[in-house]
Amino acid sequence: MHRSPREPPRGLVLDEEEWRRLLADPDSSSYEAFLHLTREQEDLLAAPPPVLLSGTAGSGKTTLSVYYLLRGARHGGRRLFLTYNPLLKRLAERVYAGLADRRTAVADAEPPRFALFREIALEAAGGARAGFLPEREVGMPEFAAILRDHRDRGRIDVELAWEEIRSIIKGATLPLDPKRCVALVGRFTAGTASTAERRELVEYLAGLRNLGIGRKAEAALERRSPFRDWDELLAVLLLPPGDARAASGGEALRWIADLVTKHPADFSRPLLDLDDYLALGRKRAPNFHHDRSALHALAVFYQERLERAGRWDEIDLARAALRTREASASSPTWDLVVCDEVQDLADVQIALLFRLASDPRSVVLTGDPRQILNPTGFRWEEVKYRFRERGLAVPDVRRLSLNFRCVGPIVRLANALLDLKA
Repeated sequence: MHRSPREPPRGLVLDEEEWRRLLADPDSSSYEAFLHLTREQEDLLAAPPPVLLSGTAGSGKTTLSVYYLLRGARHGGRRLFLTYNPLLKRLAERVYAGLADRRTAVADAEPPRFALFREIALEAAGGARAGFLPEREVGMPEFAAILRDHRDRGRIDVELAWEEIRSIIKGATLPLDPKRCVALVGRFTAGTASTAERRELVEYLAGLRNLGIGRKAEAALERRSPFRDWDELLAVLLLPPGDARAASGGEALRWIADLVTKHPADFSRPLLDLDDYLALGRKRAPNFHHDRSALHALAVFYQERLERAGRWDEIDLARAALRTREASASSPTWDLVVCDEVQDLADVQIALLFRLASDPRSVVLTGDPRQILNPTGFRWEEVKYRFRERGLAVPDVRRLSLNFRCVGPIVRLANALLDLKA
């Protein structure tokens, strides 16, 4: 039977009995299992990007990620594999090489690039030339040292504080230029905005969601426009210029631009302000719901210390990378971006990830919120919003059900303990 070039070779797809023999064979290495697919994984691989894939540790997410790179090789183009974890990067490189040796990749295709997220962010931001010197980077240990001078150091859990500042108070704010936002509104209302500028305007407006200015604008939509909510306005802005509904967004945009002009500081803050942080629900900011004011004061203290010492953390780096890419029309992009363990990334890092793709639909993202050691506020809903804000079809989150490392009772026990911790 003829097989589509998108499908993996039949010899690497094992049924349940073949898997049992492979895993029980004392002569086979654990690495060997990463080269094969289950029937369930083969079915998932038939879905074209964009793909959102969830699965527990040991469910085969990394293997599927590499197979998508191989499938992309058949269609040409530049491919990028990203992960936060150095061990996963090395594993993915090894699995790709092993599969390529079995002639499952196109021989003359340009090989994909395997990179850590921080490597790509450093390149985009300008690295040491832009002041991002390795010796000035601040991680969790350095954060803990900075907090020794803070009056609340004894009553706030340092690791949880680091995660919530990194992922929410800093990580949920995007670097936006108010002058650029107002200029894009002007081009839209004049009917001269290109398709790329319309999409850029939509991304700017979506970036206001977590700011007070965005809440004011959304509250006014019901009173002053025909739009029911923010998402409906964004969808209308992406309609063809001649569409009458697109023109109806002009008035709403004018008073949004007026708000932006009156509150430019909202765009330049590296942190959510206290009111914006307090306005987030528990699903987005799961920790410190009794001590958020105290934690926010600690975040301000931390950021001031960073800036005073000329130091930086990974969220500062992601913000700088986004600003640099916006300012340069020649920034490199990839035809397929595959990111393994996306739950390790904050909102601003996920925004950068989407900017790396030449088409936001050309992404494969795998992850598992249960594999975050400390809560980071990651939710698949936030990832899905990246498609919704661009007026694109929103992919479902597909799930892997098998686990190759643990038997069922152990997985269920681990999940129960995670539920108790939550």
